Amino acid sequence: MEQSKVPAGTTVIPIILASDKTTLTSHTRGRMAHPLYLTLGNIRKDVRASIHRQAYLLLAYIPILLKIKQKLQNKTMKKAMLGILSKRLYHQCVTKILSPLKDQKLYRTVDTDGFERETWRILMSWIADMEENDLDSPEDFSTQSSASVKRGIAAAAKKAGYCGVETPFWGWMEGSGTGVQVDIVKVMSYDLLHWCHKPFADYIVPWTQNIIDEEDGGESETDLRLWLQIPHPGFRHFSNGISGFSQWTQGDMRDLEKEFLGAIASAPKATRQLLQATQSFLDYIYLATYLYHTEKSLGQLEESAKTFEDTRQVYVSLNGRVSETTGEVIDSFLIPKLHIPRHITSCIWWKGTLDGSSTEGSERLHIDLVKEAWQASNHRDGHFLQMIHWVDLRERIDTLELYLCWRDEKWPPERTGEGEGEGADGGEGNQERGGDGQGDGGAVTVKKQTGAHNGWDVPDPIVDNVFYSLAKRPHLPRTALNNTISLFDIPDFPANLLEYFKTKSIGGVPNQFAELDIWTHVCFLLPIPNDFMKAEWRRVRAQPEQKIFDAVLVDDGEADVVGLQGYSVGELRLIFRAAFLPHQPPPASTEILAYIFTFSPITQRDKDSATQLYKVKKDYRGENQRGRVVELGAIIRPCPLAPVIVGSAEILDEKEGLRSLSRFHKFYINSFASLNEYICLV
Repeated sequence: MEQSKVPAGTTVIPIILASDKTTLTSHTRGRMAHPLYLTLGNIRKDVRASIHRQAYLLLAYIPILLKIKQKLQNKTMKKAMLGILSKRLYHQCVTKILSPLKDQKLYRTVDTDGFERETWRILMSWIADMEENDLDSPEDFSTQSSASVKRGIAAAAKKAGYCGVETPFWGWMEGSGTGVQVDIVKVMSYDLLHWCHKPFADYIVPWTQNIIDEEDGGESETDLRLWLQIPHPGFRHFSNGISGFSQWTQGDMRDLEKEFLGAIASAPKATRQLLQATQSFLDYIYLATYLYHTEKSLGQLEESAKTFEDTRQVYVSLNGRVSETTGEVIDSFLIPKLHIPRHITSCIWWKGTLDGSSTEGSERLHIDLVKEAWQASNHRDGHFLQMIHWVDLRERIDTLELYLCWRDEKWPPERTGEGEGEGADGGEGNQERGGDGQGDGGAVTVKKQTGAHNGWDVPDPIVDNVFYSLAKRPHLPRTALNNTISLFDIPDFPANLLEYFKTKSIGGVPNQFAELDIWTHVCFLLPIPNDFMKAEWRRVRAQPEQKIFDAVLVDDGEADVVGLQGYSVGELRLIFRAAFLPHQPPPASTEILAYIFTFSPITQRDKDSATQLYKVKKDYRGENQRGRVVELGAIIRPCPLAPVIVGSAEILDEKEGLRSLSRFHKFYINSFASLNEYICLV
């Protein structure tokens, strides 16, 4: 939009619409609804993303044509007429809804400070899963405009012999009476869910499975490799594989993106070009979800889209892209959703980042404004009027509640929105701080302990400027050193503890370390690579009974937030401190320490050229893995590892061992575990 076309001193009100069909019933008569939601671009993006903040309003329920009562003798026309009339009904309804914007004029509006402002309303964005219509030439994927789309609709309708939609709802937006031209192609926002995540689940994953999985009808190689991935706290683990998925949810797709590349990286039939194609499409997804962009990141986004187009032919050459009905290889990629990456950067230049352009939000709104309203109706004819009345009453009650809170100067407590606020990183929220209720006395936050009770304080993340959080009571208090060695299977621990105290200029191990206070998990605050990302806590475990020991990244003294230089990988085996009674003198070392098994150094030559993932392997001294003692504060974050499974996964007997670090020797550092890892672990 040209700023010069807007009158001086006028506040622009960008209108954002969101729509998506949803089902009201699963079994009875197949009832559906097509709600249309409205919000404003003047509202902060993080507020719009929080469903419980009620930044969206239900604008209308668009009627859906389910059947035609008139009998038609022509069977072909009878089959097509329902779709034709449905599209006409849709465009006429939306034209009526948007009619106040047709004759544009200035409106005087009172802002939150009580001042009157002249406002100019304009349709800026429409978030929807648009239908994929093959127009006159599906091979022509050139940049479209509103005029070219209208010509394409007319040509396609004439070619098929249909009357079609003569005047679409956006026909008046090209400047008639407004002075400001609005191009519908620019108004339609790219949807992260349907343009990024769904193509990965609908195309990339099944094509890759067709290549990797055995053809003899045995167990899926992909499923076995996903089953063998190491579970991480807060992340989904596909213990039953993905072959049984009949319908993907947005959470399923995001979780699979985190593990898929690491799982297939060393598969027998995974060629270099196949891995490059998969890795480039994942790069495209993660870069598209950035919370901010620079010219460099947009250049990387274009490069990833170009790399995918250059390498995607591998799905044809390896017989991955096949017809579901005939089983024949399809040698073309005339799929609109795979064409979108070519134009996504221009959309970002026009509207900004895409983290606010996703139908995930509108699908979450269906629960509050459609499904709950449907449950409140009598489920008979005329139910939409009852649903509208129910929504209206609910909005009035919420407005009254906010007014009373404002009058009494008491703000209501935050209402948590189920399934909301997943943000750019695939659904991970803040993890719990402190214990999880297992032997920590119910403590879930770090509290300062007084010296009179426990000898010295447990570090507080706020007061002591540390980036980890512990339960205030050890999970295994006053555990004898010999019992610790056998329970945690760390035979070299005494020798490594002695080496640590030598570096501290302390001769020998202090007597107080004959008994240890031990924690079985700790939470770390992830480093934030920029000011746009939220703080996030991650839990790391060292639980001997379950034989679960997570991998961590240790700062060796020269590490930065972004990049792996200066870090080393370790397997966290023990979190401890010396145990002593209040009347005893404090030990020479009062820090909370950690014992880790070490891995090979992270070097540039160990970076896999096909997947762009770093490789590390366990570091052994004789038959035992090397270990060392570090201060707990030297551990910066958990390190997501994916095992290098050479050869077929079927040769690994399920009873041989657990899905843990102890079963494998070589690993990929999985930088696709979340958006934070994607930015930092490069």
